[in-house]
Amino acid sequence: MVGTSVSDEADLLVSIPRPHWKTIRCVLVFGFSLMISLTAAFLVSNDLLSERAMTAAQRVLLLGLAGMFGFNALIKVWLLSLSQKLPLQIFKSGIAFQGVKMPWGTVEGCLWARYSPASLEIRFHRRRHYFMVPMDQRAAVEAALRDLGKWQC
Repeated sequence: MVGTSVSDEADLLVSIPRPHWKTIRCVLVFGFSLMISLTAAFLVSNDLLSERAMTAAQRVLLLGLAGMFGFNALIKVWLLSLSQKLPLQIFKSGIAFQGVKMPWGTVEGCLWARYSPASLEIRFHRRRHYFMVPMDQRAAVEAALRDLGKWQC
């Protein structure tokens, strides 16, 4: 699966907005846990620098622990940035999922899911993606996909 980053919004047709409560929830969850990880990394590294009577093994263990907390903080920053991307964008040149744009050549077709009428089913070769589309956005999404020739009945 080859994708490019979404940077050119000149050919944007439809963008599904993320609900505000989901954005606030992600910021609270990842932001709070990020602060805990950074605080723990700071405290461990402070102990590492201030204590003079440590053996080499103790220093290595504390350095590894500080590194784990730092890596945990980096992962949370990455997850927070990923959670802020729009879930679905439809362009003239392709379709984007969470900010990763796929060309239309890889998409076989799109239709509303059979058992969940609020879900858009996007068919690729050997796989399918499902996205919840708000009721007020369904007509715009279907019209854009029909204009691009990717709508299947």
